[in-house]
Amino acid sequence: MYTRRDNVIVTGFPETPNESVFEIFKNISSAINNSPLTSNDLSTKDSIKPIVLKFVRRQDKVTWLSDFKKTASQNKDGPGWHSN
Repeated sequence: MYTRRDNVIVTGFPETPNESVFEIFKNISSAINNSPLTSNDLSTKDSIKPIVLKFVRRQDKVTWLSDFKKTASQNKDGPGWHSN
């Protein structure tokens, strides 16, 4: 489906009470030095198990994933990911 092409599925984060998908996104983005994007660039509902990040613009997803992959290749212990 075309709607899934804007999604990234993030796994490997332990669930904690009162956690926010948007806060997790912000923390991951900060860790991978992807500061231009904010939670406003997601059309994701705040839900857990697994975390589905739905980007507003596909190019934002591509850029974010590229930054994530660069960081993950340097740090093999990071969380898992899957892109639709």
